[in-house]
Amino acid sequence: MWNDITILENSTCAFKTCVNTNYLKGWSNSTYRFPSRCMDQSYCPDNGLECTPLVAQGGHCELDRDDECAGGAFAICLNYVCVIKGVPIGGFCGVESTQFNYTEQTGEEMTGTTQRDNCTVGAYCNNGVCIEGLANGEQCTQDRECFSNSCFNNGAGGVGYCDIPPDSFKEVPMSTWVAIGISILVFMILVLIALWLLHRYQSRKEHEKVKRFFDMQEQLRQQSGGGTPDMTEGAILLGTPRLYAHSNKSDSSIISDIRTRMSMPGARSQSNLMN
Repeated sequence: MWNDITILENSTCAFKTCVNTNYLKGWSNSTYRFPSRCMDQSYCPDNGLECTPLVAQGGHCELDRDDECAGGAFAICLNYVCVIKGVPIGGFCGVESTQFNYTEQTGEEMTGTTQRDNCTVGAYCNNGVCIEGLANGEQCTQDRECFSNSCFNNGAGGVGYCDIPPDSFKEVPMSTWVAIGISILVFMILVLIALWLLHRYQSRKEHEKVKRFFDMQEQLRQQSGGGTPDMTEGAILLGTPRLYAHSNKSDSSIISDIRTRMSMPGARSQSNLMN
């Protein structure tokens, strides 16, 4: 664990004073304060001794530490030398090969090789000369060979094919946006039409119930000799509107049914309580 949090300086152990990350495994703030990150125009070397000014082009840098080189986003550390990744097609270039070990899903230990060069974007180094990158669909063995900088070969080397990187931005065609907008608009219109039809249906049913109620009230008035109908009959009709509104009986049958109910023993006394 001490190898992760200390360094060797002139045969003497010392705490790190800078880091390239916000976390160090095993570091205890109670023992020593956490190292700081380096500011702009400086970097923290692998030994973590102290922040160091960026290395100029042609200067020495550590393996795969592009952040040590001055020159912006196109500066890279190639074969331990800071260079600019900008050699045009047809120019002389260099290649850096790095081997690494990895474990397959089957548990088998494998060795892979990654290569980098200093050719400009859309080109790669082949036999010491920058040539145009491969188009999507063409065979490749390294990401750097593809114009898209993405070679699909399961990460195990060997022959693959160039294609668009999975994390690349994909532009949605305008026709797709138009289709989505039209679909949303049509859906909203269909919902509004369905709600309007449902409202009309419910409104028609309510009007039919009200009309039937007043028609029966009129019949009660006529059967009462033109006078005011018995309030008890109206109370029964008002108290059970759903029963008679959805009945298939004629209005006269319903009125007869109401009066039959009223003639039953105890009906008159209950109606007096209602009044």
